[in-house]
Amino acid sequence: MGLRLILTVEIKVRDFPRLLNEAARALRRGGLFISCEWSEYPVMQGNCRLSERAPCTHRFFHDINRGLMLQGIESIADRMPNMLGRSGAFVDIVSRDLSVPVGSWDHGQQRVGEGLKNNLIVFATSMKLWLVEKGYFTRAEAQALVDGLRHEVDTVGGMVLKYRITFARKA
Repeated sequence: MGLRLILTVEIKVRDFPRLLNEAARALRRGGLFISCEWSEYPVMQGNCRLSERAPCTHRFFHDINRGLMLQGIESIADRMPNMLGRSGAFVDIVSRDLSVPVGSWDHGQQRVGEGLKNNLIVFATSMKLWLVEKGYFTRAEAQALVDGLRHEVDTVGGMVLKYRITFARKA
């Protein structure tokens, strides 16, 4: 059996070109690099807008993403294929998006959707203090926002969160 190296990166990583150089150094020729990241916002299937159908969920993600961006932390999922290509160390670069339902409205993926819904509620609850400490909301406003998100992910069907997977082989 071959040796497998799994490199896990926390959200604290901000120098992605350096990370890719380190991954290229650690991988053997033909080794597989995989990047996985959730999109910044849930979206609605069809022509509905999240801001209209689930305003608390939209506002929560808007404010979280804005706050993270102010700290220099932003989504790189859309840029990862270009970053891999520019590094010159990777070939066969492929990206795929998976749409995961939020909640149990999709009968074919009820268990997965319910799990994602529960994880979003835990995430939102854990971010309340951060929203307050950064001065974005009072405690009461943050609680109301999380309560609204919880209600929306329980009752609004058609909400999905996209998961971007990018993989490439070391040249």
